[in-house]
Amino acid sequence: MRPLLVAVLALALVPGASARNPSPCSLLSNDEVAAAFSSKVDGRAPGMTGLAHSCTWTGPPLSFSSERASLQLSVVPEPEAPFLTFERETNGQPVHGVGEAAIWIQKLQMLSAWDRGYTINITIFGPYVPAPLSAARTLAKAALTHV
Repeated sequence: MRPLLVAVLALALVPGASARNPSPCSLLSNDEVAAAFSSKVDGRAPGMTGLAHSCTWTGPPLSFSSERASLQLSVVPEPEAPFLTFERETNGQPVHGVGEAAIWIQKLQMLSAWDRGYTINITIFGPYVPAPLSAARTLAKAALTHV
């Protein structure tokens, strides 16, 4: 009972957060993701990443390989303090102009951003996504407008 009470109180104290977790697949269009891939999107599928709701977009197979570019977006209600701790401890590159706080973690090809009580993570997988940081930044800004 106590963990539930703590979770409810945490959500009540976070401005803009609610018990509702936005659907990640509704935060970006296939066209927005295709622009980041510089190719079309072959698929989009909802899922879970740990405890977070996620959505994964996949591009077509490369002409010379079975590999595909893919992008995963996860979103979770979260107070600012845990995000800032994560930001300090990961030693990522600060990204300005995306939410209230954001970092790029190069080795994971992941942009993590916090804004108005939500953390979103955009991870780019696979080869040949031109300028992954720029693509993730553009997509994160677009996704945050819908949270």
